[in-house]
Amino acid sequence: MLGFIERTGDLSHSWFFKTPDSWKTTHPYKLQHQGDIIEAIRASDGKTYEGELVSDSSNYGGGCECGKGGGSWGRICMRSKTPPAGGWRCTGKGGAVPEEIDFPYVRGYGDGNSCGSSSLSYYNWNAGTNFCNNGYKVVIMTT
Repeated sequence: MLGFIERTGDLSHSWFFKTPDSWKTTHPYKLQHQGDIIEAIRASDGKTYEGELVSDSSNYGGGCECGKGGGSWGRICMRSKTPPAGGWRCTGKGGAVPEEIDFPYVRGYGDGNSCGSSSLSYYNWNAGTNFCNNGYKVVIMTT
């Protein structure tokens, strides 16, 4: 499961999915350029979405639809199952999940385990609510 937890202890924007094998051997914050096709189930209403779960400790220069980078900025997010024509690019268009899919975009955690500037996977780059600045914490649960 990946989501946010409010100060009250309530879950927000939380999605369940089968733990990828890569997450069983390495903490997702430490993975580099890892992509796993998963079916995610929203905890609040059971809505499902199949897409690519991106776990990448590198820099990326934009939204979840961006390709691979270097450095150690970090992201865990969901993008469409298949790349748009021409591959993954930081265009803000093509490859992002639909707006109704409020899957978390955990980003900017660096080389540690902080929340960074986390938001939702469908937002345009650096747009929308920054949940960590509003008192939320990231929750990752694996089995």
